[in-house]
Amino acid sequence: MGRPHVTNNSQGNNEWYTPPSIMFRARSVMGGIELDPASSEIANQTVMAKRYWTIQDNALDRDWSCDTLWLNPPYGRGLI
Repeated sequence: MGRPHVTNNSQGNNEWYTPPSIMFRARSVMGGIELDPASSEIANQTVMAKRYWTIQDNALDRDWSCDTLWLNPPYGRGLI
């Protein structure tokens, strides 16, 4: 499978996506993904969550109740 797409991101770019092959495996194991609370329209083309929220939606103010959740961490320095 090779090395991860990002191991350290010091440039502050927070738009890094999980490779489709890994998302396929995750969806297979989880039986699908109901919610991705930190996503984008582009990322959800691969994640294929039933619901997703973008940075403009402020996921911290929302109800995360669901059976299957996918969440990538922020990658940009200073965001964690």
